[in-house]
Order: sequence, then structure tokens, then C-alpha cells
Amino acid sequence: PSSASDSSVSHSGIGKSTLALHVANAYANAPGEPAFRSIVWFAAKDGRRSTWLDELLNKIGATFDFDVITQTAPVDIGWKSQAVRLYLEKYPALLVLDSFDDMDDPELIRWLKEVPRGTRLLITTGPPAGSPAIEPDRTVWLDGLERDDALELIRRFADGSVASGALSD
Repeated sequence: PSSASDSSVSHSGIGKSTLALHVANAYANAPGEPAFRSIVWFAAKDGRRSTWLDELLNKIGATFDFDVITQTAPVDIGWKSQAVRLYLEKYPALLVLDSFDDMDDPELIRWLKEVPRGTRLLITTGPPAGSPAIEPDRTVWLDGLERDDALELIRRFADGSVASGALSD
């Protein structure tokens, strides 16, 4: 693959989406020159099962105010996917794909394997039933907290001793 990709994997409810949102916000609010022209968040709930690739391309087009993409019919998916790929070559993005395990479109998977260098994929997914559709450069397996650790974290948030995003131990 020409781009770098990361994946967070766990069972439902562990916090994959929250972690991905934290990472996206960290990139968006980082000082200095931004690493990406834009951050595109695409969740499985945003699309329709038969048109995952078209829905993602529309989301990228809308994020970049690239109207010709959002107004192009799905029958022109080849042109649309090439146009977005060329755009991402010039303007790299962080593409966050939330609940990727629900996006079972072979065309989407093929397109993601060829996103341009500079564009980065951040994927949240459940445990794979077989081999993963996309081999990420790095996978983070998330497990739940032990009971005592979870209660301590809740207590610290409740009494205000922990600000959102300020966890260190």
C-alpha cells in the first residue's frame, strides 16, 4: 500500500471510536503546519451497504467542498474514484473509517489499498472473523479496564481531578 494505516481493534463498547476521535482532534489542534489538509470521518452508520465506496467518495468531496464529486452519479464511480485519488495526492487527508468491519464492499477495500502517499487511514473495527481485508501498518488491540481501574477512573472524572484528555496513568 502507498499510504500508512493504523487500526484499533476490540469488541463493541470498548472505546475505539472515542480513541479515534481523540487522535483526529489531536491532529486537528496540533500547533504548526497541519499534517493533513483535512480530516474525513466516515462511519458505517453514514453509508448504505451497497454503495460504501460511493458514500466515502461523497464524504471526501463534501469535506473538501469538491462539489463535482458529490454531484457525480454512482454509475461514474471509476471517474469519481480517480478524481478523489488525484485530489488526495495534492491535498493529503486523514481518513477515519469507523466500524470498518460493517463496510463489506470489495471496491471500497481495493480503493483504500491504493490511497495516495501522505493520506493516512485510521480504522476502527471489531475482531476479524478471518484475515483482515486491509493489513494495517500498526494495530492497537483494546481491552476493557479492570474493575478497580474503571471505578477509580470514574471517581476521578466525577470529582474533577481528571480533565477530559488529561489522562497520564
